[in-house]
Amino acid sequence: MPKRETAEDVLTRNTWIMYYIWKKGGVIANISQLSRELGYKNDGALNIRINDMKDKGYVKEKQTRKGNVFKLTNKGIQKILFLIMPKWALAGIFVASLTNIYYAIGEIWLKLRVDPIYLLISGSLSLILTLLLYLMQRKGEKQFIQIGKPSLN
Repeated sequence: MPKRETAEDVLTRNTWIMYYIWKKGGVIANISQLSRELGYKNDGALNIRINDMKDKGYVKEKQTRKGNVFKLTNKGIQKILFLIMPKWALAGIFVASLTNIYYAIGEIWLKLRVDPIYLLISGSLSLILTLLLYLMQRKGEKQFIQIGKPSLN
């Protein structure tokens, strides 16, 4: 039977924790609770990692109405950019697609000289491509989360 792939093969332990914090939009600054959410039994190792990330400027503790919350800084977001960049790329393609369709509809209604059917077709194809890429990205993200968490030791 082949060896099961773990998240350690893909990314570092700190990156995994930062991705989790980013995905949740911030987590309550309680090491025990965060440790349980991540499925770890040892709070000490996670505490060391969080403090290390705070020292490096990747994570900050922010005061909110719910209490203290761990949030990623811009430096932390740049560190995990390779994980979250596909979402921004898809947003760009989506906006370009809508722009094409908008101009095509404008040309149809305003009777401009350019044949709008080409803009309409390219915009529609771009939207379909964006939808397919988005679904693939969601599927990949679910598989990524199910790969398994890296050990803290």
